[in-house]
Amino acid sequence: VDFVFSSYKVSHIPSTADANRVIQSAADFQAGEALDKLIQERKDAFSVKFDQLFRLKDRSCTQKGRGNACWDSRITSVSHRVGKAALSELLGQLSYSYGSWYEAKSFHEKEGTEKGPVGMFGSSGYRRGSPSLFEEGFNLMVIGIWDPQIARDVILQWLSHMQPSGWIPPTLSLGPSSHSRVKARHEKLPQSNDVTTPPTLFLALHFLLSHGSIPQSFARCISQHMLDWLNNVRRGQKGGVKHGYAWKGREVERCKGGGRSGKMTVMTNSSGMRDYPRSRSPDTSRDAHV
Repeated sequence: VDFVFSSYKVSHIPSTADANRVIQSAADFQAGEALDKLIQERKDAFSVKFDQLFRLKDRSCTQKGRGNACWDSRITSVSHRVGKAALSELLGQLSYSYGSWYEAKSFHEKEGTEKGPVGMFGSSGYRRGSPSLFEEGFNLMVIGIWDPQIARDVILQWLSHMQPSGWIPPTLSLGPSSHSRVKARHEKLPQSNDVTTPPTLFLALHFLLSHGSIPQSFARCISQHMLDWLNNVRRGQKGGVKHGYAWKGREVERCKGGGRSGKMTVMTNSSGMRDYPRSRSPDTSRDAHV
């Protein structure tokens, strides 16, 4: 990570300057050719590594329907740029957050018990803006290609938040800022320890194993934790069909927020994608998934 600092001496800002002048001087600060050169070097290095890992320019494709993703059996330059932008977006969501979170003993408990503060390094999440255990498994299958060490670090981060029962909070909204965003969307803040999401981290783990990116020492370190988590999922999401699972933790309310922010479908927290399956009934007795 590269940092650029504008000191008072270089920018000729007196130590007695008021806040408005400091802010304006910082906005007007130009790092010059050195910064431009550094940015270009980082962009070039990213492009080189992207081409080495994904080799999109060498791949053949088949055009299906309308669109500009494939032309003459080759991936177009537009699609190549889109791929780089998508990867940049994914890597840019990796962040560190710190603060408290709330655990509820049942889904119907609205307040919960404050836990922490704790730290979390992972993707900030597409759908909620907070680290999501369900989304992370899919994210790491791409991040694991770019940097396997980062993928392993994120897996360890999630496992470090495992509770004695083997339960891992599906979403970690840490700190007042994150809490306010959850409440603004009229969503439930406490995480119910009887609700869990599909264990997508196993997809990421299988992917990393198939690419030789999991050292034996790492596998031995996490194996018992992964087993405890899987057993918790099997107990908590057990369905009425043998070897089947059921969606748990469906909300009863049909509409929240009112007006434009109102939600006409009830949320199903255990599915990972909270608005799927899109049922208007809180009855989960006939729900089943694999």
